[in-house]
Amino acid sequence: MLDEDYQQIAQLLAPGNRKRPDARARIRALLAMEAHVREDGLVSEKDVDRVERAIRAGGERGQVFPRLSEIGTSLAGEGVEVQVRFVKSGGLPVQLVASGEDVAAGAIRQVDLQNKYHWSRAALAAKLGLDSGRCKGLRWHLNIESDDDCRHDFVFGRQTHRQYFDNAYTRIRDALAGGLDREAVHRAYIANGYGKVPASEQESPKAS
Repeated sequence: MLDEDYQQIAQLLAPGNRKRPDARARIRALLAMEAHVREDGLVSEKDVDRVERAIRAGGERGQVFPRLSEIGTSLAGEGVEVQVRFVKSGGLPVQLVASGEDVAAGAIRQVDLQNKYHWSRAALAAKLGLDSGRCKGLRWHLNIESDDDCRHDFVFGRQTHRQYFDNAYTRIRDALAGGLDREAVHRAYIANGYGKVPASEQESPKAS
């Protein structure tokens, strides 16, 4: 099963196949599975980038995901009382599905959402070298605000704080690197009534 998933990722990353986001999602799923036997148990965008480069270079699954060979499952009980636990050897293969996929899950792994969604609006803009207005426009243009894999709203009493995951940073960074015109996006954002033109960008009134 793991080898099959790995081959599918390689096919998605093949030249001419415009399915890189799907491939990266599958890479992230395998890394999350591998994280069960790692000490930190975290998956970063750097990990995804590293694996993507290795697969594109033709690396074998055992080289790229060496810890996956240690993972299996052991089952106990019958019917609704079946228990599943992760073990390093001697179990059946398992498949990890992302949140929101229409697949019945046998187990749920919880993560620290505050650790996952660690970018504030200001920190995200600063990391990208953008002012807040242009960063807002790019988040709007790239549908980041409606993507649960990019942002999360933390509610503390009557206050709501929106934070962003590494996916938001990567999506904006890659779009800009790919030639997206941030100024055109900024103008469209304002034209749609979502922002105000800064005083420094407003035209001076012409003398009559």
